[in-house]
Amino acid sequence: MPTSVPSGRSHRVVVGATVKVTLKMHLSLHPDGEPAPDPNAPINGRPDRSEHRRGNAPEPYVGATVSIEGTSVSKPTNAVGECKLPVAGLTGDLVVLIQPASSQDAKALVPAGSPNVRNQPSPAQLVAPTGVDFAYRGTRIAIRLENEKLKTQPHVISATDTHARVLKGAVETAFEVDIKADWLRDRNGTARPGPLQLVLVHHTGSLGMSGNLAEFSGGGKSIHYLMDLDGHIIKMVNDAQVANHAGDSRWAGQSNVSNQSIGIEICNDGGAYTAEQQSAITALVDQILTAQSLPRHHVVGHEDVGTTGTLLGRKGGDPGSTFPWQALEAADIGLKLSLPPPNDASMYNGVFATAQVMPTKSGPHVVELRQDLDAIGYSLNNTTSPAYDDHVVQAVFAFQRHFRTLERAQTPPGLPRQRDGIVDIRTAREIKRCQRF
Repeated sequence: MPTSVPSGRSHRVVVGATVKVTLKMHLSLHPDGEPAPDPNAPINGRPDRSEHRRGNAPEPYVGATVSIEGTSVSKPTNAVGECKLPVAGLTGDLVVLIQPASSQDAKALVPAGSPNVRNQPSPAQLVAPTGVDFAYRGTRIAIRLENEKLKTQPHVISATDTHARVLKGAVETAFEVDIKADWLRDRNGTARPGPLQLVLVHHTGSLGMSGNLAEFSGGGKSIHYLMDLDGHIIKMVNDAQVANHAGDSRWAGQSNVSNQSIGIEICNDGGAYTAEQQSAITALVDQILTAQSLPRHHVVGHEDVGTTGTLLGRKGGDPGSTFPWQALEAADIGLKLSLPPPNDASMYNGVFATAQVMPTKSGPHVVELRQDLDAIGYSLNNTTSPAYDDHVVQAVFAFQRHFRTLERAQTPPGLPRQRDGIVDIRTAREIKRCQRF
C-alpha cells in the first residue's frame, strides 16, 4: 500500500491561562502568511487538491517538546499531538520553542560543520538510518503577551528559516505554524547494484509540492531530493540507494540510468525557476558531487538521457528551456563547452567548408557526428553507421536543448536559425567543444 507521507507539521498554539499546542501533519506546504490548509486553494493560481484527492486528513503527531525560552515551562505533545503550557504571570516579548523528538531531529542526521543550502543543513550530507521515516528541524517563534493574550502577530524569528512559517489568522488566543520536513523516507529505495556515476536533474511539471510528494511516495516512482518553490529541499531516499526516477533511459553506454544516478526533482511547470531554486540547485548539486566524489561534469538533465526503447526524446523539456545550466556551469558543474574551438573547414569531413548546415544524407560526416555525441554521453544505437536517422536527430536535439537555455536560446547574428535535430555550424562547434563524459 502507498505510504502516507506528510509534508509538514502544524503547530496550533492557543494562548490563555495555558498554551495549547496541537501538532498535525499536512500534505500541503504553504507560502508565508497563508491560512491553514485548504484542499481547494490555488498554488500560484493553480488548484492543489492533493489532500482532497488522497483523502488524507491532517493527522496528529506526537513527541515534540514545546517550551517558552527562559522559563521552566515545557511540555511534550501527547498521543493526540497536544500539550498545554501554563502562561500565568508571563508577559512581554517571549519565544516559543518547538523542538522535535531526538529521533526525528533532522540536525542529528547531518554531521556537525556541514555546509548549508539556503540555511538548510546540507541535504547532501543527510543520511537517515533505518527506522527514521520523518525528520524536521525545530523553530523559534516570537510572541508578545499581555494579560495572557497575544498582542501582535507571531513570527519566525529568523527570516531565513524558510522551513517554518507562521500562518495568517492569529487571534488573541491562537496562532499556527507550519514546519516543512527535511527528510521523508520513500520506501521504494533499493540497493544500488553498481557504482554511482551521475546526478540527474528533473522538473516535476507542476508547482504544488503536495501533489509531487504524493506522486513520489505512493507508487513506483521515487526520488532522492524534491525541491519546493522557495528552494526548501526534502530528501526522500539516501544517496547510497537507487530511486526509480529516470525510467527508460541511457547515458554513456549504460541503460537504466536510475541505477547509477542521484535524482533531483524541482517543482516547476515549464516556466521560470525561482531565484531561490536557482541558488539552491547550484548549492545542492555542488555538495552532492563533493560528498560522493563525482567528477564535476557528471550532471545532466532527464531530457539528455530519456529514451523510448533505443530512441532519445521521451523526456524532451525536462528540466526545460528555463533551467539555469549557465549558473551551474559558472560553478564548474555539468557539461561545459570547454574544449578548444574546432577548425570549421575540416570538421565533419569538411561539410562546413562551404555550408552552414550539415546535410542529412548518409556519409562519413555522420559517422564522425555519431562518435562525438557518443563520447559526450548521448545514447546512440550505432556509432559507425553513416545514416542520419531518427536516432541521430533526437540525440542532436537533446544536445541543442541542453545548451540553448535562457539567453543562449537566441541565435547570434550571421548564423542560421536552429532547426531541431539538424546540425548547423553553431551546433557543430558546440558538439566539438563539449566535454567528453
